[in-house]
Amino acid sequence: MIHELCFREAYPNCTVLEARPCYNVARLMFLDAERKKAERGKLYFTNLQSKENVPTMINPKPCGHLCCCVVRGCEQV
Repeated sequence: MIHELCFREAYPNCTVLEARPCYNVARLMFLDAERKKAERGKLYFTNLQSKENVPTMINPKPCGHLCCCVVRGCEQV
């Protein structure tokens, strides 16, 4: 494993028994949830486009807001 090789090179006088990469599990779970939300949104708009045969135009806004209709705060740019 490449991690063990790096430790062996860095510490030649020590015996490396095992090396494991560490992950921020909470962050990975959050990113997975965000990915799933994006997949659901894409599927929704893909299905909407196939039903209506008109491409849906979305207006991306700061702070993660997506506007698909004209409402206060989501005026066209």
